[in-house]
Amino acid sequence: MGVDRLFGWAGSILRVDLTTERVSKHSLPKELAVSFIGGRGLNSRIIYEEVAPKIDPLSPDNVVVIGAGPLCGTIAPSSGRVTVTFKSPQTGILGDANAGGHFAPELKFAGYDHIIIRGRAEKPVYIWVDDDHVEIRDAKDLWGRDVRETTQIIREDMGDEHIQVMCIGQAGENLVKFAALVCNSTRAAARCGGGAVWGSKNLKAVAVRGTKSVKVADPERFMEVVDRAREGIVNHPFIKQVVSVYGTTFLTLSNNSIGRLLTRNSQQGFFEEAFKISGDVFLKKYVVKSKGCFSCPIHCSHYFIARTRDSLIASEGVEFEALSSFGARCGNSDFETILKAVDLANRYGLDAISCGGVIAFAIECFEKGLLTEGDTDGIKLRWGDGETIIQLIHKIAFRQGFGDVLAEGTRTLAEKIGGEAKKFAMCIKGLDVNNGDYRGFVGRALCQVTSTRGACHLRGGGAYETHGKPEMAEKVFGFKIGAPPEYHMKAEAAIWMENFVAAAASAGLCVFATQWWRPEFVSPEILAEMLSSATGIKYSANKVMEAGERIFNVEKLFNVREGCTSKDDALPRRWIEEPQPTGPTKGEKFDEEKFKNLLRRYYRLRGWDEDTSIPKPETLKRLELEDLPKAARC
Repeated sequence: MGVDRLFGWAGSILRVDLTTERVSKHSLPKELAVSFIGGRGLNSRIIYEEVAPKIDPLSPDNVVVIGAGPLCGTIAPSSGRVTVTFKSPQTGILGDANAGGHFAPELKFAGYDHIIIRGRAEKPVYIWVDDDHVEIRDAKDLWGRDVRETTQIIREDMGDEHIQVMCIGQAGENLVKFAALVCNSTRAAARCGGGAVWGSKNLKAVAVRGTKSVKVADPERFMEVVDRAREGIVNHPFIKQVVSVYGTTFLTLSNNSIGRLLTRNSQQGFFEEAFKISGDVFLKKYVVKSKGCFSCPIHCSHYFIARTRDSLIASEGVEFEALSSFGARCGNSDFETILKAVDLANRYGLDAISCGGVIAFAIECFEKGLLTEGDTDGIKLRWGDGETIIQLIHKIAFRQGFGDVLAEGTRTLAEKIGGEAKKFAMCIKGLDVNNGDYRGFVGRALCQVTSTRGACHLRGGGAYETHGKPEMAEKVFGFKIGAPPEYHMKAEAAIWMENFVAAAASAGLCVFATQWWRPEFVSPEILAEMLSSATGIKYSANKVMEAGERIFNVEKLFNVREGCTSKDDALPRRWIEEPQPTGPTKGEKFDEEKFKNLLRRYYRLRGWDEDTSIPKPETLKRLELEDLPKAARC
């Protein structure tokens, strides 16, 4: 069902077939937009329908969907997020990645909610979107360039510094399984290997310039609710005194203080040299000024300058995950080599979490004698050796020597080595866990294993178990949750947060501005008010949460179709077999049977089969998903 005019949504989907070089514009189906909100939600629905079961993720049959939600391009707080969805070459299941910056609003200003890309170009190309003018352009002069060079060349060629570019670096060209897509040179949609999918399609970049606007249905009411939401964020002490000052780098010491900082491939959750790579050090030694994404009052990023032994780095960032991936995860406390590693990951287009993850895994394998210098091109792998980390990043991006092995990712390397190595491969469903050691943190661990894209700290979880208090959680969920390591109400809290995050991400919001982080931030009620006044469609808090549940179930069904069931909702063996050796959570590990019982409770509450985790027919009917092909339910 197409419509002539929508509010909030731009109202159009752009389709690009790289094989046939055909470009077409289509109306956004209103009923699907309302049911799935947009962004991540509608991306997942499209991928479910248009990607055939069991296809090779690096074949022309894979489809890429870029989506911007109905709040993107408006003044809603922190509404600049873009989601890119595809079948992941890293995990073999649903892959998606989310980034901030300015790409999503520009896509809306050009008049599009989604871009659907399929096929494979005969030679390197990029897609140029200039409002209604769309073309597939030759990218032979861009191929081989890094992300920053590619972005600048496109802008210079077009004579417009305001063009928004999403592109791959050399890692994507070389089909590194955890290659990232990068916007604004440093804002990475990094997870699940989308960069490799683009590389397999000979797609170097999508560049967008828009001169239109996003119309809202009720401007006066929209302004009122936006002002209320913004006030709840900017006046909160947590934002004013912490996040807007340090960005996410504050988490280094915060997580370390509770024994949750993944250190040396999760051999422990406490890094004795964390103080050397803290937010305080970053702020005092390297930061030039703060930086924010589109319409974001939090401005958690920074411009920074660092002088290393052989180079000057002037860039944007640095986020906790990237900092910790090449820091504590690898036992490294040398800030300059960490910043150099992050800069290289951005330039080459690499997921910092998985890149640091596979390097840390390789170091431990070398430490245990499972890898030798004969395997590693003569390189001695040691904890805390920043120069070796940098050397390995170069090798991974260009698939040189041992880097070619690492470029396949942690799970593949563990399978190649076999035996004991699988026990300390820190992956869930093939995706490296983020830089949290969750031994003792039951709710966060549950959301990691039930995430629909593999291990993910942003798809659920929330801050209330790790950095919050029981009374904070009660304000959000309506019930108290047990303190770590208790199991009380953790399944209920996980489901609530997963549904809410799915809805908020689909609208285009950053989770940092929502109740994922603090009770005073955007709630389902406020999100419903913003969506209602922006789109003219009546949303309630319950309708928002139901949409989130619908989205989560479609993603689950995609994974079921790919052969993923309850057996894949498994913790890394290390967290089950090895007690935390030191720090505040010393002695903690997971009781496997108790955690499995928690999972069964989670499945039951979800309306899924307790043994297989497959959604039941009555659940699909309640969520109006019974029209999906039966192949997903077999």
